[in-house]
Amino acid sequence: MLVMSAEPAAPSSSSRPRRAVRRGSPIRRLLTVLLGIPLATGLLLMVWLWWAERPLKEVEGALAREDFRTAIERVETYLKRDPRSSRALDLKAQALVGLRKYPDALSIYERVGSDTIAGQRAWGEALLRMQRWTDALPLLRQVQQKQPDNADVTHELAACAMQAGEFEEAVKLAGSLSQLPGQRERGLLLLGVLQSNHGNYRLASEAFGQLLESNPDGSGLQILPEELFQGMGQACLNDGKPNEAIQHLTRSIEFRPSAERYAFLGEAWELQGDLAQAADAWKKGIVLDADLPRAREGLARVALDERQPAQAIEWLQPLSVPGKLTSSIAHTLKRASSQLGDKQAADHWDTEETRLRSEEDRKRALDDVVKQAPQSFWALALRAHKFASEGNRQQAATLLRTIEGLRTQKPDGYKDPQRFLDKLRDAVQSGSPLPALDLVPLERK
Repeated sequence: MLVMSAEPAAPSSSSRPRRAVRRGSPIRRLLTVLLGIPLATGLLLMVWLWWAERPLKEVEGALAREDFRTAIERVETYLKRDPRSSRALDLKAQALVGLRKYPDALSIYERVGSDTIAGQRAWGEALLRMQRWTDALPLLRQVQQKQPDNADVTHELAACAMQAGEFEEAVKLAGSLSQLPGQRERGLLLLGVLQSNHGNYRLASEAFGQLLESNPDGSGLQILPEELFQGMGQACLNDGKPNEAIQHLTRSIEFRPSAERYAFLGEAWELQGDLAQAADAWKKGIVLDADLPRAREGLARVALDERQPAQAIEWLQPLSVPGKLTSSIAHTLKRASSQLGDKQAADHWDTEETRLRSEEDRKRALDDVVKQAPQSFWALALRAHKFASEGNRQQAATLLRTIEGLRTQKPDGYKDPQRFLDKLRDAVQSGSPLPALDLVPLERK
């Protein structure tokens, strides 16, 4: 009995661990399966995403190779399957910019935007190409903040800021560009151009001068050497430095003669006091452009100094018509008429000189409003008029919307008795002739 009772006990004792193993094995297998499901799902999802977006990688590759037509073909195929893909639309717009189809690209960006640097850069380029400066400015600022060391972005932003009336920002950016590695000459060139366009000729000549110290031939720049030397010569001439102006303008002509360069060279020789050299330069300019105003006016002054009033009038005859006549030309014709003893003609040209000088003084005053306070109410209005006169009515309309906002905030703050702004808005919207700047209330800046 002890044996019998002991026999069942032995298997019972030895079987417990085996039953525990059999109960545990399914649990482990279940856990393994359950844990493996998300891993497998994630892996499959990654493979599916890679496969699904493989065509967009090919589009990006085509864009990198500047093969924009291939990029368009492949992204169009993708968009047939997924027409709402923001990434695909962004890539399509980038390709359209590469193909210079800027309006088509902008229609996409204005609908879906872009959250990629490449897309935002393309968007900004399209706006720049369409001369929508005020729209491009905030976008390019955003890109430049993300890529402060990108020389191309900094250069584009500086040029855009200048066009948008943000001169100080443009100058600061040009200075920043000159500090980037390998960009010193490019930044100095941009700085010189900005200062010259703004009438700061001494600062322009300083920037050009620093550039020429390290690059005396003016080679390898974004402009031709003759253009650089002409810019330097004009800056020196306007800054009252005839010797330096003669040196640089002569160098410019050595690269490539032009009527305009000879005209400026003549003025530099005149300022130096050498009328013979001045006349020689002006005559060479007239050979290249028979109606060159600066040269003809200069030669007329030389003729008057030589007591040859009839010759002076002959030089100025092509310029004594509306559209070409200036106060200085009228003044020279008045002097010539006086030397001839023709009082009636002298009185006529005196009247014309007074009228034209008044118009020119007013124009300079309006230009000063834009230069000194580019974001002021009337400066915005004048810039809108200028954009519209250049055919950029979309940019004019953008500025006019800003102006309307200012008028709404301060209805009685901007007097416009001649309704210049209303006439300008109507002209921009309808495409009709623009109102005359005479209607601008100049005393209100």
